[in-house]
Amino acid sequence: MRTILLMFVFINFLFAHKLNLFLNQEGNSVFASAYFASGSFCKNCDLEVKDENGKLLESGKTDSKGEYLISKLSSTIIVEVKTQEGHGASSSLILNDLKKEEPIVSNTNEKPNELEILKEENARLKSEVKMLREKTEQNEILKMIFALFVIAGVFFLLKKIKR
Repeated sequence: MRTILLMFVFINFLFAHKLNLFLNQEGNSVFASAYFASGSFCKNCDLEVKDENGKLLESGKTDSKGEYLISKLSSTIIVEVKTQEGHGASSSLILNDLKKEEPIVSNTNEKPNELEILKEENARLKSEVKMLREKTEQNEILKMIFALFVIAGVFFLLKKIKR
C-alpha cells in the first residue's frame, strides 16, 4: 500500500511543472495559450514563432493569462514557449486557408470599421473558449483517475485493518 501511495505521489510530482501549449487558428490569426499542468498560467514566458525552415518570424512574451496572439504567419509555424525556470514546450501548426490581406488605406478622419473589430474579438474569444474546454476535459480526467486511486486505497486499507 505504501509503495502504491509513494508511486502516485512521485508520478504527481513529475507532471507538476509540465508546460502545455495550445495553438488555435481563427481566420488569419493564431492564438497561443501556455499553462502548467496544475492549471496556472505561464505568465511572461518567452515565446518564439518560427517557420518550417526555422526562420524566426516573431518573438515576444505571454500576457498575465499565458496567452499570445501571433500576427506574423507562414504556411507552417512552430511555436516554442520557455519559462524562466527552464521548462519549455513547442508545438507546430499547419495553417489552412491563409488569405493575403490587402493593405488598408484609411484617412485620419475615418473611424475603424467596428464590425471588423468585433469579428476579430469574437474569433479570439471563440478560440479561448475552445482551449478552456480542452483544459477542463484534461483536468476532469486526471481528477477521476485520482479519485479511483483514492477509493482503491481506502478499500485496501479497510481490508488490511479488518484482518
